[in-house]
Amino acid sequence: MSATPATFFSLARELRDLIYYQLLHSVENRPITHNIHVTATNIPLAHLLLINKQFSREYQSASSELSTLTIHNHDPSSSSEGLPHYEEQDLYISPGTTSTSSSLSYTLTLATPPPKLPSSITSIPHLTFDLIASRFRAAGDELAVLELWTDGLLRQFELKRIKSVSIDVVVSLRAFSVVDFESALLWSGNWTSLTRLKRLGVWKEGNRGRGGRGDFGFGNRNVHGEQLGAGVGGKKRIRTLMLEWERERCRFGTRVERAELLDRMGNFWLNTAEHTGW
Repeated sequence: MSATPATFFSLARELRDLIYYQLLHSVENRPITHNIHVTATNIPLAHLLLINKQFSREYQSASSELSTLTIHNHDPSSSSEGLPHYEEQDLYISPGTTSTSSSLSYTLTLATPPPKLPSSITSIPHLTFDLIASRFRAAGDELAVLELWTDGLLRQFELKRIKSVSIDVVVSLRAFSVVDFESALLWSGNWTSLTRLKRLGVWKEGNRGRGGRGDFGFGNRNVHGEQLGAGVGGKKRIRTLMLEWERERCRFGTRVERAELLDRMGNFWLNTAEHTGW
């Protein structure tokens, strides 16, 4: 008497989930608009959802535990050191806008809605925003733009299905100070009060030269970053985590000692004052 092969659904659910996890896939750096790109990880394959109702239900359930959508307000594969954009460009204004006046740019930015996301990705439960701050606006103005932009995108999702939201903001060397941005974040409270906030981090971006030294505008100290980006001219961009929101303590913890951070910024201000006659 020959043995009858076991069916897939006769396996324990834990084993089926392990198989489902192996059948998930990722989509890297897909452009939505010229400056808006998304990355999706651990999402189901569409054709496998058609096998039958039970398979589809369990497959989507396994995916919902892991699937994450990262929304970038820049092209993460770009090698330009001028990220997020040059002075004649603006991340948040529609392509038809040509003015580069900072006041007009700010006004038009607030009036311009964020792009419409494809419905196929608005059910992904874990969201991450990877944002590079504009270096042509003050900290408070830029935060207002980023908050309006992220809020407009969040409203396109099924809010009840969102399990976590993470926000990473990168401040370039030539932009406002991290200290000023921290003050703006605390004054606003819009991001820190998100009920499903998993992480809120503020990063500083610098360059690592051929010799490996990091340059973050803080003298000649070698500050090691935690994320590496593409680079040009023999340099790599380094992201160093400077601030991270601590929900339990309702405050920002610093990866660089606060006294050292303020001292560095104080030295910068002092040097500026010496040259400007303050």
